[in-house]
Amino acid sequence: MAVNRWIVTTTINAPTDAIRKYDALPDWNLLVVGDRRTPEYKLDRGVYLDWKYQLAEYPNLCSLVGPDNTQRGRMIAFIEAHRRGAELIATIDDDCDPYPGWPGEIYVGRPDMPCVFYECNDPVFNPFVGLFDHPPRGFPPQIRNSIYHSSLRTISPLIQENFWDGEADIDACWRVHGSKDEHCGCKEPFASAALSPVNTQNTIIHGSVLRDHCGELPFVGHVGDVWAGYLFQAHHPCATIYAPATVRHWQDRTLDSVLKDLEEELFSYKHSLSFVEGLRRLGPDGISQLLPGKTVDAIKIYRGYFE
Repeated sequence: MAVNRWIVTTTINAPTDAIRKYDALPDWNLLVVGDRRTPEYKLDRGVYLDWKYQLAEYPNLCSLVGPDNTQRGRMIAFIEAHRRGAELIATIDDDCDPYPGWPGEIYVGRPDMPCVFYECNDPVFNPFVGLFDHPPRGFPPQIRNSIYHSSLRTISPLIQENFWDGEADIDACWRVHGSKDEHCGCKEPFASAALSPVNTQNTIIHGSVLRDHCGELPFVGHVGDVWAGYLFQAHHPCATIYAPATVRHWQDRTLDSVLKDLEEELFSYKHSLSFVEGLRRLGPDGISQLLPGKTVDAIKIYRGYFE
């Protein structure tokens, strides 16, 4: 029996070349959540949810989180995939161009998957070490110069971040000085028991645990997806695997746009370390002590759709 697989994303753009490629994949269904600013949107095979549909089906999320943001859209995309019986979801961005054969080998759902395993004594594991010269977006800047020892172990992955070539998902401090066209050197899957920054650009999640991954947390700035990943890993420790690049990513960003990201990332620079340390100390049930009240309310609304 074929696996029920959904690709999900949000957009304010007309269908991109990348979206056309995802829409044509025969073994996947595509679901795109728009916004008030999204122009007329037509897909050959996929499903598009406009703002009117979201207001009718998800008035609570639309009212609390509001329009013109990816946080509400990503939450709705995950809920809709669940409603449609998704066994696997791939969360992508519409500026990540998939390589032929995307998404590559899928490790999610495999029991006792062998991989390179890194020991990490820091509160957060940096998956960019040895691959890029800078830390990923959402990595606490207070953690520096990490050196990891590796061995071969087995894990049972529930979430898989596939890397990307082109522009790495680095924070805005680095982007202010210009992004580089880079090739990711990841050649084999790897993991760590520590919490690590997982984004929503090219990531596969097992459908059985979608309730525990909220897509993007609102009201925490430009790292809502990474913080949602931290929270997911607190629910499911040692279930995250990283894999070689399967897309090429590039954004033609103006300096003003990058500076806006920088402003929104200040929350992360100040609070990411305390957030992950709180998760380690209190567990995922302690989020009311770790997150803004409106963020906690949004998580409760999101999880209510899985009951």
